[in-house]
Amino acid sequence: MGTYLSTPITEKNAESGESLDCPSTPVAWGVVDMQGWRKTMEDSHVAQTDIDVPAHHFEASHDPARHVDAKVFGVFDGHGGPEVARFCQLYLINVLTQQPTWQFESKTNAGNGRLTCNLPDHPIHAGATAIIAVIVGRTLTVANAGDSRAVLCRGGDTIAMSFDHKPFDNREISRITMAGGFVNQFGRVNGNLNLSRSIGDLKYKQGPIPPSEQMITAEPDITQILLEPRDEFVILGCDGIWDCLTNEQAVEYVRQRIETKTPAEIGTEMLDDIISVDPRVTQGIGGDNMTIMVVDL
Repeated sequence: MGTYLSTPITEKNAESGESLDCPSTPVAWGVVDMQGWRKTMEDSHVAQTDIDVPAHHFEASHDPARHVDAKVFGVFDGHGGPEVARFCQLYLINVLTQQPTWQFESKTNAGNGRLTCNLPDHPIHAGATAIIAVIVGRTLTVANAGDSRAVLCRGGDTIAMSFDHKPFDNREISRITMAGGFVNQFGRVNGNLNLSRSIGDLKYKQGPIPPSEQMITAEPDITQILLEPRDEFVILGCDGIWDCLTNEQAVEYVRQRIETKTPAEIGTEMLDDIISVDPRVTQGIGGDNMTIMVVDL
């Protein structure tokens, strides 16, 4: 469960924004994070709604001059230190813009610098989960590595847009053992890491095998869905949220408030409601760093 502060740090960082000039997918978003009972804050996040995309990469358009907006939202839950989560926050947009099939061009010139840091050359032992949602037109694509999570509310129903990567899962444990690792009785890789995919965690990625076959891989699972008029919002959160709430409980919590409160106000209220009174009593539940992001569709 780790070690905890004697009293939690409940001050919150809240950010919000909106992109209402895109008729196909106007959104308003808010993100709130809180250190809580942990001795350090290791979560990071990213949100950008103005990335200019050539339309022919995403739809049946033959007009090279036609562009659409892409919206990118991400939550990164660090472990062993904040370095990798922060790295993702700083460079994710830049990495996406360098992909040859995307050729993004940011209207705000955010992240124009190239990604030059070669992580294996740095003495960083930390890692981070990543849950990333990309909206282009009416298409929602979610990429996940680790146990952060995304859910979609569709007309009151809950649709899981990601699935946790845990060492005991058959597909995961097979890869781990084939790479020379093991999972102990507590579900920890080599007796230490309690998830099976992440960015960073370089000591688990030293074998002379492809990245997707390493004990811990950063290769994401990707889920894609066509948004419908009855889709209401997307929630992204680190496991500090999902340890306390089921997918359905989180959706219901937001849905009860989304008509009268902003996403950031909802996130602030949620963190106050789910933080543990004492994580030593609740066996760690409610004692982790917490980040919640709500994207109102």
